[in-house]
Amino acid sequence: MRYLIALALVSACALPFVLRGPAATVFSRGPSCEELAGAPELDLHLGAPEVEVEVRPREGIAALDMKSRNLAGYAQSGWVTNGLTLANLRSGVRFTTNQVSFRSGSGCAAVSKADIHIGFDKPVRILVPDRYREGSCELEALLEHEREHYEIARSALAAGEERFKQAVAGLAAVYPVHADRADEARRQAEEVAAEAVEAARLSILEEIAARNAAIDTEASYTALQARCDGW
Repeated sequence: MRYLIALALVSACALPFVLRGPAATVFSRGPSCEELAGAPELDLHLGAPEVEVEVRPREGIAALDMKSRNLAGYAQSGWVTNGLTLANLRSGVRFTTNQVSFRSGSGCAAVSKADIHIGFDKPVRILVPDRYREGSCELEALLEHEREHYEIARSALAAGEERFKQAVAGLAAVYPVHADRADEARRQAEEVAAEAVEAARLSILEEIAARNAAIDTEASYTALQARCDGW
């Protein structure tokens, strides 16, 4: 029997970016559209997680992994999951939008603030089999690999701060948005902001997925298994 030394499951990679805005829309007849020019203020909240190690029967870990993902190919080739990382990465954004309305009904708008939350809403859980004693070669190899998955998510999230800053700063090139109807200007202003923020978010998730895949290969599992004799 061959064992998948470890696999990472970051469930939130499939979660949509939750748009909860606008938090407030400021309507005004006084300021000019030019006063709305510029990039929005960015309020970014990155939630780094705690890590919890949980000991379980190996059969339960393998069943959980098979239920969560399509691992039929590995199962047919004799591989069995031997460790698992579970994480829940969530994200959301709230916009504050300023708008100028004219008597004709037309207007202009720009997002003045983007409040972005992205991070782990609960501790990352590392599941390891109960068959390995504390301090054993096998358990240490498992924990090392699973913690590498955690570090991938943590570092990608931290590096993503600059991506969000660039995405929001780039909105200065398109603001203010003008339209024949003031509410349409507001809608377009929020839509372009949402697209910019979503692109940054997806780039972070894609990086996490690619880096996880790079260490979750048959070659890496084989190399880890070769380090210890008691699998």
